[in-house]
Amino acid sequence: MNSEPASSLQNISRCILTSASLALACSAAQASDPLAGQLIHAFNRADLGTDPSGGVLRDSDGAYYGVTELGGSGNPLFAGTGTAYRISAAGAFSLLHVFAPDAGGIFPSSSLIRGPDGAFYGVTSGSNRDDDRGTVYRITASGQTSVLHQFSGSGTDGRFPSEALVLGSDGNFYGTTRFGGADDAGTVFRLTPAGGFTVLHAFAAGSGIPTSALVQGPDGSYYGTTLRFGGQAGGSVFRITPGGSLSTVHAFDLLTGISPESGLTLGRDGHFYGTTSSGGPRGGGVVYQLSTAGGFQMLHAFIDDNLPNVQDPNGTAPRARLLEGADNALYGTTVIGGRNQRGVVYKVTRSGEFTVLHHFDSPVGANPSTELTAAPDGTYYGTTLRGGMWNRGSVYRLLTKYGFDLDSTAPPAPSPGVPTIGAFVDVEVTLTEPSSAIVSVPYTATTSRRSLIPQFSTTPLDRVVFQPGQTRQTIRVQTRLPANVPQCDRDVVLTLGTAANAAPGDVITRTVALRSERPLPPNLCALL
Repeated sequence: MNSEPASSLQNISRCILTSASLALACSAAQASDPLAGQLIHAFNRADLGTDPSGGVLRDSDGAYYGVTELGGSGNPLFAGTGTAYRISAAGAFSLLHVFAPDAGGIFPSSSLIRGPDGAFYGVTSGSNRDDDRGTVYRITASGQTSVLHQFSGSGTDGRFPSEALVLGSDGNFYGTTRFGGADDAGTVFRLTPAGGFTVLHAFAAGSGIPTSALVQGPDGSYYGTTLRFGGQAGGSVFRITPGGSLSTVHAFDLLTGISPESGLTLGRDGHFYGTTSSGGPRGGGVVYQLSTAGGFQMLHAFIDDNLPNVQDPNGTAPRARLLEGADNALYGTTVIGGRNQRGVVYKVTRSGEFTVLHHFDSPVGANPSTELTAAPDGTYYGTTLRGGMWNRGSVYRLLTKYGFDLDSTAPPAPSPGVPTIGAFVDVEVTLTEPSSAIVSVPYTATTSRRSLIPQFSTTPLDRVVFQPGQTRQTIRVQTRLPANVPQCDRDVVLTLGTAANAAPGDVITRTVALRSERPLPPNLCALL
């Protein structure tokens, strides 16, 4: 099922929370995008890395870690052979490591994963400048790097690893190489944390080329995808046991999609979810569901933008692994297509309801081909291969546009015989869309009437906090003196401020009137 991208926020009196937490942030999403894009870092210089490969990994310290395939040479005229970087929770970029033939390999080509020892592990597609053998490396949060395995490129080994490792339930790493093995058609391997290396399977010529990271299934086996398999060379999904027994789960064709480059995501429902970058009934790739037994269901078909006079606002060519959200929906990106022809972020439910969440533009980034990373505050992080200020890729953040209403409610009538503590007005703050994360909204309460002694208070003090799923909170504005004590009437202006995990937008205010039972004369209040 396909629907036009739309936001469920209503065009009524509302405010959109703004973000001021990241100094390098900039907004570049149009009003129709439910998610707004923030530029966290634009890659631009040879010494800091360019062309990010893989997404970002969030560590327990709240920072994000990733790699670039090029850069690090210190010379803007020479591309360099890759870097590892860190972005703090506040958005500060720092260089962790510069890859070199004698320093972990060259051209890091995949996302990092966290190992059982807390360090990060990844692969490079080269070992020296003139080969494509590659390495598996280990890097700490402080940048200390070591090679766990260097591929030989021989007939019994693999070469050119380009996809992320997966940590198995047995504590070992599993991965693939695109080439190498007896027929130079790629391998599946196992690597112990101590460096013990085993080839589990060498692909035969014509049996497909492994091009995605593996994922461990509920049966303990590992699942991956290949290109150029089958009669129509559409690719396949395969299963391999820890002992090395390999079988085909699904063979793709032009109708069900071809080129499954993204790899698989294991959903909480026990099914696998993935994408193909082309093919399908509309030519531009598909999103699919697959059971361990091979049951295939197409959830969405993208339109091929290469067709004459065709431009699909929903994007085309999805190549990133899907992320399963807290709402059980699947989140992904397309490399091209969309409003600006630079790719989109989309959401598709298990029933096939499809929504574009963000259209990329050059300032924030372009051509995303890596998986999204969910942050605890309900935002998402990712990388783009191009775009950013210098068109050498970016790290971006996606923020929800929260809509709010502010409505004053009449105070309840006083109970007989119960003294009134003070005049007050309750203001109901309504979140138009429930959030999957905590939304903390600061606000200010001001009055034009000056006073040496504070004459009113607000509860809660300076912010309202919505827990996940909540949509209503109340701000009480109250006089400090009992209502029957002579005092000045006051108009208090409430202004909702900014929240770190929300998108830039409008700010809403509401004026509430505090009225005393025995108001002082206005000319006297003017002097107080």
